[in-house]
Amino acid sequence: MSVDRDDRFMRRALELARRGLGRTSPNPPVGCLLTSSDQIVAEGWHREAGGPHAEVDALAQLSGSHEGLTAYITLEPCNHSGRTGPCTEALLEAGVRRVVVGCSDPNPIVNGAGTQRLRDAGVEVQTGVLQSECAALIRAFSHWIQTGKPLVTLKVASSLDGRIATRSGQSQWVTGELARNRVHQMRQEADAVMVGGATVRADNPRLTVRLDGVEAQNPVRVVVSAALDLPDDAVILAPEQRADTWILTGVESPKRVSLEALGVRTSVVGGTATSVDLAKAIEALGAAEITAVLVEGGQHLATALLEARLVDRLCVFVAPKVVGGDGLNWAGSLGVTSMDQAISLTDVGIQSHGDDVCIEGTCVYGNH
Repeated sequence: MSVDRDDRFMRRALELARRGLGRTSPNPPVGCLLTSSDQIVAEGWHREAGGPHAEVDALAQLSGSHEGLTAYITLEPCNHSGRTGPCTEALLEAGVRRVVVGCSDPNPIVNGAGTQRLRDAGVEVQTGVLQSECAALIRAFSHWIQTGKPLVTLKVASSLDGRIATRSGQSQWVTGELARNRVHQMRQEADAVMVGGATVRADNPRLTVRLDGVEAQNPVRVVVSAALDLPDDAVILAPEQRADTWILTGVESPKRVSLEALGVRTSVVGGTATSVDLAKAIEALGAAEITAVLVEGGQHLATALLEARLVDRLCVFVAPKVVGGDGLNWAGSLGVTSMDQAISLTDVGIQSHGDDVCIEGTCVYGNH
């Protein structure tokens, strides 16, 4: 019975944590709720970097006196001072007697120290409740804290035969409204959305979050462009846009001056006059405390990232349409000559969005 109870409360803590997706970087999203006599008495989540952690946020909502408080936390509480104080001490000061933790904190300065501090103080600690779900929630943070690089997710919308556009280049819309809404949710949950300069020239995308009834949290818009030859009327260059734009290029160019004058951030990350070093581009994003990047196109950028083994997650929305062999493939040549060289997915999830299907998983690169 206690297992069912713990699972139920942890699922609610996960719901709370998801409210912080895309808003807390470089910190992870975390949810916390407090119970007394198996009744929820306070809820909280980490709302933004530099703000109160989930435990402190939940404790601030607590009113009155409660006996035998239990805290359900999706991530191990910290035991060190950063922008805020140690959450372990806040829990102890509040008299929390039991703490249920979803997953350990992969940050080396926390990993295990938080739960140990609580146990040393006589608090009952239960770990690993809905561990896989809690770990999946902080997948980007875990990757960034361990590698210094953001988790790169490549999003593709294609027909059944792998086409992202017709032979004329027309691509709106491959998938339906529900799938497109999910993409907007993915944008809101990411720190940055990345496209190539060719996509800006061809589609003139806004790359902002547009969801009915939702206060938009727009990601940083990252454009990879060696030539810096973006159209003057590109939407992402408009000063009234509600999102930051960052253009990554290979070598120094006088075109940077006019772009910077528009309020656009530009950075020379390395490469040549015709290509950008994508590995260094990803490293630059990680150094800027961007933990999650959503790549939305186009074919050239997707192929180059896959060739360089820089894509960590692949998310393919497949529409029940057939375009034909003269349409544009979503990936170019990868030099695969045998199936053991192919890129495979593990930890695969499949979801339906109306008539469309999304297949998502972690990339496992073949033997080349």
